[in-house]
Amino acid sequence: QNKDIDQILEKNFGEKYILNLQNSPINRPHESHYGSTWHRDLSYQHLTTSRPLGINIIVCLDDFTKENGATFILDGPADPFLLAGATHLVSFLVLLPVGLITQQIHPIWIAPDLTDGLILLHGLIGATAYALLFKIIELAGPVFYSFSSYIIAVTGVIWGILLFGEALTPTFLIATLAIFFGLYLINATTERTGGGPN
Repeated sequence: QNKDIDQILEKNFGEKYILNLQNSPINRPHESHYGSTWHRDLSYQHLTTSRPLGINIIVCLDDFTKENGATFILDGPADPFLLAGATHLVSFLVLLPVGLITQQIHPIWIAPDLTDGLILLHGLIGATAYALLFKIIELAGPVFYSFSSYIIAVTGVIWGILLFGEALTPTFLIATLAIFFGLYLINATTERTGGGPN
């Protein structure tokens, strides 16, 4: 055991944590290693959290420098606006050939009218809101952002009761309690481990 490593792990995870994976790569001269390509060790690429899910620790037995092929580590998460832009770009590259094949593309630049202007405005508003979503998650953390989902759900139920006469059933009450209990568990764990938005 290493006391310095133990202190770092306990500060981020509390007293309970596991060793999920360990390996011992050997950097041989003039040979490429499977870990030398760009990659992310955790498999939660799609998830953003307000506290760590795991920590990588490198223990070097020999000199590990730039000259002999040391690992280059990207410090910190990617820029939220870059993530949003990359997501839009990938969506465009996927949808463009589909639109061309199915001939479902609507060119708004040919004889634009009010409808085309509204389509463009909707796209700009949606892109801006999507970029701000990533920024909010970065600043406040996903737990704080998740409150909006609960507010939207509760507000929708209220409007359904007031405007459409929907009934408040026991099933709905049980589901609502389960949601808020899950939120309580997440917040309790964050406070106990000293986590939270950075």
